[in-house]
Amino acid sequence: EKRVTDLKQPGIIEFNKIAVAHWNGPRKIFLDLGSNIAKQNKLENVTEQATLFFYPILHPTEGLLLIDTGIAENVKQDSGFLVRKLFLDRMTLYPGKTTSGLLRQFDSEISAVFMTHLHVDHIVGLPDIKKSTPIYIGANETSNRHWSHWFYGDTFNNLLRDFGNLQEWSFVTFEESAED
Repeated sequence: EKRVTDLKQPGIIEFNKIAVAHWNGPRKIFLDLGSNIAKQNKLENVTEQATLFFYPILHPTEGLLLIDTGIAENVKQDSGFLVRKLFLDRMTLYPGKTTSGLLRQFDSEISAVFMTHLHVDHIVGLPDIKKSTPIYIGANETSNRHWSHWFYGDTFNNLLRDFGNLQEWSFVTFEESAED
């Protein structure tokens, strides 16, 4: 099994940022309108648009790496009941390019997926990715006990099923690297 081990190898890294979908929905789905900052700014529950991105990276030695996952062809069917009824059905989704469609453009297997964080809009492309692909997450990402994790739990379980253990990516801070 191939693991990402050293990204310091010299070579050209090709970074791509591709908008794959737009979501329109009530602002309260995107923001906590009950928060102090929302109240201070007198935010109202108007329609908002969010863009979902896909970040394929071509690395000279590690091949195709992804940051987040884009959007699967069957995003609604692959999501859990609560996400469909309380989130996806209340928003208008404008899919543009699916993860599977974009992956066909690359002449390489995915070496790894790096998740910026485990929110639904960052993992809904997982059904289009081979189950043997290693998934990397940030430190303590799975120990976050935010209320939304209960809400998204069945979707997380559905989408992450059969990928094996999530790999925790250890980051070196600037201060730590300066000591070397």
